[in-house]
Amino acid sequence: MYYVKKISQLLFPRDHFPDHFRSLDGLRGFALVIVLLSHSSRFGLQESINLEHTGFMALYLFFVLSSYLLDRQIISSLIRKRVSHRYWLNYALRRFLRIYPVYVLALLLNEYLSRQGNDIAIFLAPGELLNHLLLQQGNVVFWSIPVEFTYYILSPFLMLFFHYIVKWKHKQILLVILSLSLLSVLSNFLIDYGRTSVFKYLSIFLAGSYIAYLDLFYQEDVKRIILNNRTGIFVFCILSVIMCVLMVPTVFNSIAGTSINSFNHPVIFMPVAIMWSCLLLLCRNKFSFITRIFELKWLRLLGIISYSVYLFHVPFFNFFSNGSSGDLLNFILAITSVCGLGIMLFFFFERHLAKIRIKT
Repeated sequence: MYYVKKISQLLFPRDHFPDHFRSLDGLRGFALVIVLLSHSSRFGLQESINLEHTGFMALYLFFVLSSYLLDRQIISSLIRKRVSHRYWLNYALRRFLRIYPVYVLALLLNEYLSRQGNDIAIFLAPGELLNHLLLQQGNVVFWSIPVEFTYYILSPFLMLFFHYIVKWKHKQILLVILSLSLLSVLSNFLIDYGRTSVFKYLSIFLAGSYIAYLDLFYQEDVKRIILNNRTGIFVFCILSVIMCVLMVPTVFNSIAGTSINSFNHPVIFMPVAIMWSCLLLLCRNKFSFITRIFELKWLRLLGIISYSVYLFHVPFFNFFSNGSSGDLLNFILAITSVCGLGIMLFFFFERHLAKIRIKT
């Protein structure tokens, strides 16, 4: 039991923190599972279930989770008057260390493989490495990194506006968030933001921000609403599952007789963001079976290592799919290998970076 406890402490080092929500680790792990299944279809690693072009739903869940966790910390610090110059310096340092070092490692690996002429890499043409390092470009899985990094910069200004100008008044905050969300969605039809622009996906991030606000200012009201509307929540869960299934292109096309390639379109940004935000609220407020599912240890472990696995999985998938499309053993080997790498990076790299702070 002693060794089991020590391993658990190493795998889940934040479990003893009062503001750490275990089910959100599992929610992040769930998002990773969607990405891996989607890309296993895309790269021909498995052919039993064709989930190609569904990974975007998982990325939107990552965006909602990121904005919720990030903005919740900022809001909490602002209302408790714990904000100082050192706070913002540490905020910038933590965000940089959370994203950039592992991102650079993944870029360098793919750059090296590309220069060797290895076709398993995410190909980086001459000059593209610098563009990626400057967050001006995002090939394949790298597109989400500039998006998230930019939100890290934008978020403090938005929270400061809510704190000092709006003064956390609910109606005004809801109006600002809805207005910015609608502006973001509608402007997508007029402006080609490009795949790496945060403004393209702003409505998704703002959904997480709003949930963070509700969680801190109206937590008891939210709990009461959830407890008093169990039937409605079960109906919502069923409708959400149906919605997710119908957004799998192969399923929708077989039902509707169409040839849609992907549902990754601005029209679905807000519905998907609302769906994920409601799921986040249910997890946060320990709703019945949903919380128990997302607190499963294996799902939480995937959540802990999700960032590294997300960045590094493409070369592994390409390597194991070469010449043996749809082989179950290769699928298992690819998942096991990249998750093993993710665990090592977390133990020997990520968790140490997360402890670095500016103390003076």
